[in-house]
Amino acid sequence: MSCGSPAQADEHGEPEQALMPKRRPIPSRGSRICQRCREARAMFIIRSALYCRSCFEQNMRQRLMRQLYPALRPDEARSKNPSKRDNVRPPIQRGNALIALSGGAGSMAMLDMMIASGFIGQGDGRRADLKKGEKEILWDHATVVHVDFSGVSDGIEDRTEWLQGVAAARGLKFIAVKAEDVFDVGLAARLGLQKASERPMPVLEVGIHDAGMSLKATTSSETPLQSLKRMLATLSPASRPAFLCNVLDAILEQVARGLPDVSHLLLGETSTRQAQRIISGTALGRGWSLPLELASSCKSEGYYQVRAMKDISIKEASMYCWVNRRAMQNHRKWTAGDLHSGSRGKGSTSLEGLTEDFIAGLSVTHPATVSTITRTGEKLMFAGGDDRDSICPLCRLPKEQDPLEWKSKTSLTSLRPALTSTEDEESARFDLAPHLCYGCLTTLTASASKKGAPQSAILPQWISDRIRREAMRSEISEFLLDDT
Repeated sequence: MSCGSPAQADEHGEPEQALMPKRRPIPSRGSRICQRCREARAMFIIRSALYCRSCFEQNMRQRLMRQLYPALRPDEARSKNPSKRDNVRPPIQRGNALIALSGGAGSMAMLDMMIASGFIGQGDGRRADLKKGEKEILWDHATVVHVDFSGVSDGIEDRTEWLQGVAAARGLKFIAVKAEDVFDVGLAARLGLQKASERPMPVLEVGIHDAGMSLKATTSSETPLQSLKRMLATLSPASRPAFLCNVLDAILEQVARGLPDVSHLLLGETSTRQAQRIISGTALGRGWSLPLELASSCKSEGYYQVRAMKDISIKEASMYCWVNRRAMQNHRKWTAGDLHSGSRGKGSTSLEGLTEDFIAGLSVTHPATVSTITRTGEKLMFAGGDDRDSICPLCRLPKEQDPLEWKSKTSLTSLRPALTSTEDEESARFDLAPHLCYGCLTTLTASASKKGAPQSAILPQWISDRIRREAMRSEISEFLLDDT
């Protein structure tokens, strides 16, 4: 497919192929004037537009507010006019904010702009004097949470101490959670989500190499870090970054539900990361739930999850951090070190890594690449209903109907033969595969590159808890009353 000017005939009389127009020519140095204020000298080139420093920072804050403000308005105001996207400051929120800080340019720029705009208070209950022109805060207090992946691989550095200093310099409370804590039974007790149990809870072990991913209750003496590395060693190298994304989302969700009075979870996911999610998610089979993953804001259990940096690219966020002299580390390195081991060739083996390299390379000559992909993703609509029982325990999103049957028709895999209705009900209780969506079935693909790879692994706590609740619900289903 090609786009651009109409094709013209060459010397042989055949029409030439029209190509996509590349970057617009940049004006000469003497005529570089800001296209917004028409006065100051331009310092930045964003999507072939010239900005001075003041107009650039103002444009960044306005795009942040454009995504943040609609999610902070009351439900009745949004229901009356859901398409309204003005710059009217929302009222002060009832709860506090939880800011996910990874150290990347997106989260660092989001935190800096929110502090500079006066969105977050100091937790002292002080209110603005509107008669003096002061602007009201949006949250009385905020907490910064960081998920540390340094224990997963030797190539990932520990950013906890650095980010703790960043939060302390702004007067914010800081919480650090390690990625392996998803296997820790006591995490929920430490966060205040539930009381600590005196006797150890049995864990669930899954056979990744089994066609149905059989489950069995067992007791394990492994540390949480050993359980996480065992799970990653069981999966194929291409599936490990996708599984780590699920780990990150599960920890942030558990922290948001565990901390008291959290009304909003703010994520610094940029439009560049969203574009990568669209392409890699589609390739991984997540097209069914992809519109829900791309939403600017969504309501979870007791709080709202907001992607305030959705309209800002990683390049623009990095330039903002550079101008304000904010340190940043944009590379997650989830494909580095032993996470990359097992690959048969050189280079990136995950779809996330390949997509990231593809978009970064194409954006050099075609600046509108990210915006074109994200605008296409915004047009996607979720075709499913509000069925809370049909939720995938791994990604915690709605799953398709009969994903196993669909996978058997579209993938080169070996599945167990068809069972009778009675056998099917019994296997659904002890197998993990019937509970997963199509994308997670692809993610939990066993590693075939190593002969000594583990045949089974311990399930994280959020998956085990979901499976136990579904099993308990199926046992008492005949005694439940209909909502109607």
